[in-house]
Amino acid sequence: MKKSLVIHPFLFAIFPILALYAHNMAELSFSETLVPLAVALGFALLLLLLSWLVVRDCKKAGIIVSIFLIIFFADGHIYGVLREWGWVRPAIYLPVAWAMLFVGCVYLIMRTHRSLHNLTTILNVVAATLVAFCAVSIGVYESDRPSYDVQGGAPAVAVKPTGTPPDIYYIILDAYGRADTFEDFYDFDNAEFIEYLSGRGFYVASQSRANGVSTAHSLATCLNMEFINYLSDEIGEDVTDLGPLHELVQNHKVGQLLKSIGYKYIHVGSHWEMTRVNKYADINFPGNPIREFPLLVYRTTLLGRIPAIADKLGFVSDDRLMHWKCALYQFEKLAEIPDMKDHIREPLFVFAHVVVPHCPHVFNQDGSFLTAEEEAKRGNPENYINQLMYCNEQVKTLIEQMLSKYSTSDTYPVIILQGDHGPSSAAWSDYHYALSDEDRTRLNMRILNAYYLPGGGNELLYESITPVNTFRLVFDFYFETNYGLLSDRSYRSNYAHPYQFEDVTDILAE
Repeated sequence: MKKSLVIHPFLFAIFPILALYAHNMAELSFSETLVPLAVALGFALLLLLLSWLVVRDCKKAGIIVSIFLIIFFADGHIYGVLREWGWVRPAIYLPVAWAMLFVGCVYLIMRTHRSLHNLTTILNVVAATLVAFCAVSIGVYESDRPSYDVQGGAPAVAVKPTGTPPDIYYIILDAYGRADTFEDFYDFDNAEFIEYLSGRGFYVASQSRANGVSTAHSLATCLNMEFINYLSDEIGEDVTDLGPLHELVQNHKVGQLLKSIGYKYIHVGSHWEMTRVNKYADINFPGNPIREFPLLVYRTTLLGRIPAIADKLGFVSDDRLMHWKCALYQFEKLAEIPDMKDHIREPLFVFAHVVVPHCPHVFNQDGSFLTAEEEAKRGNPENYINQLMYCNEQVKTLIEQMLSKYSTSDTYPVIILQGDHGPSSAAWSDYHYALSDEDRTRLNMRILNAYYLPGGGNELLYESITPVNTFRLVFDFYFETNYGLLSDRSYRSNYAHPYQFEDVTDILAE
């Protein structure tokens, strides 16, 4: 057994990916690891071959490659820790430290005349143990993960359009709170924007609130026109897997019904994986071309801090810059969609999950990019309000463009502007934690909810309508269905127990 296999480079290449997946299993499916794993193994093989061509010794080549891979994948994690500790210049000094460490190790390896059999065996065992630990953890979780067939939602009914069916725009403004929220908690008056909406024919539900505490809960409820509390019984309150919510947000009843009567479904996605694309949409405009998990893996590597490489590959790796560019892209695409009517004859259903005013705070009021250093100098409320004011201007511009385009059409569009939740989840800070539990609930669940329902639909609205009734009312009014309205209830849960629902309607009504 003098010749031990050099397998540790390949194991050290896949371990960081498996560990990252194991830490986020509740939000992912294992299929998302396949491409990163294949790339990592190919990268390790290439490095091993190149190293062997230089040193002509398998064991030395393997050890050099493993050292490099450990540094390569550890960089992003250590960089993040150093930033959290307040070390102001890790971007400069950390690469220097890595280079010194790697060169020193290579020098010692090349100079040694000892057999590296034992060291190779130790590295094989250590790497195999790390991978095995992750594999067992993943295996246990995946074996316990039920195969959910979540249908849910309101029952399908016969939908019969009368006359020319209107285009429908459902635009989520992430973490956009209610007007009284800004007055009570931010000392900000949003009346100018609310008055603008009213002046352009929107009905603004002044007492509206979210049905769920998170984006996933809110969208699953609204897009299926039904409360999702039944998941507690079907799945169990202790389950952490977000797969059922993901399926409800993807394969929702609103999209099913509208496509069944000839609507073209256009999805303007965010950079968040649950709404980045929709596999059931006819046209997708993803907020980022790269899936969330491969991007997360990329960010933890040495390459993740070299923006030029990501630019060459056609995507943005920096989280803040990506957030900024994604919002700009989404407003741009939304403005272009009415022009698509020149060659699309079918009625349109447009869903857009716009990522502002949700944090990170990356917008100045004029839309220019706010650096992390500038953000840190300001208070959290100021950053949020600046981003909100930028969002307001973009929405006003969009509405003007849309209404102008449709002024020559037979019918005006249905336009729905909604916050999925309030600003509390958008920026956890000492300010939010200092609030009482009741105030945090109010801050988190009071939302903007504005409707443009031409032809008399606004007359059916009321100030406390919640998103669960949005499409029930739209379908009943425009397509003569008989869904009726549900009681406007609000439920909160938490990340650790997403299917434990607590009714907080009374707290919000106080």
